[in-house]
Amino acid sequence: MKAQKPDRSIAGMDVLNDIRGLLSKPPVGADSTKADTWNETSLKAKIGRLQKEIGSYKELVEKQNEELNRLRSEKEELAARLEVAGTGRDRAQAGEELGREITAPEQRKAELSSALSDIEGLLQLKTKDLLRRIARIFDEAGQGDIALEFRKAGKEAQNTDTFASFVRALLDR
Repeated sequence: MKAQKPDRSIAGMDVLNDIRGLLSKPPVGADSTKADTWNETSLKAKIGRLQKEIGSYKELVEKQNEELNRLRSEKEELAARLEVAGTGRDRAQAGEELGREITAPEQRKAELSSALSDIEGLLQLKTKDLLRRIARIFDEAGQGDIALEFRKAGKEAQNTDTFASFVRALLDR
């Protein structure tokens, strides 16, 4: 029989396991259960508050989208009325009037699109901030592996935002 070589990886060393165990324990005399409970309730409260805030931003985005759709339908109606008015006697006057009615929704549409992009940017910032805060809270609670997952999610959100900006730039051309 061959003798097996001992595992010499750094992660499996007993000294490191002892150090990790000492670092994960609360200081002597500290009431860790109260601190853990407080951290957990504080975390839940922060997460709940931030989720409500994100929900309100989502509702605002939905309202802006509804307004944008309404303006598009108004534009189509006005364009149809312009075509009908083009067959009448006061074609020039009706055309000018309907032209003004069409440009007003176009301007409103541009304003809403700008506001929508601002809201989307703010929502992305708030989401990233929320992920950073949650990761920091888990770090403080001594749960680094969970904090790492939240950091990864934040980086993935950043990558998604970058890709979305790239696609928007391509579509705008």
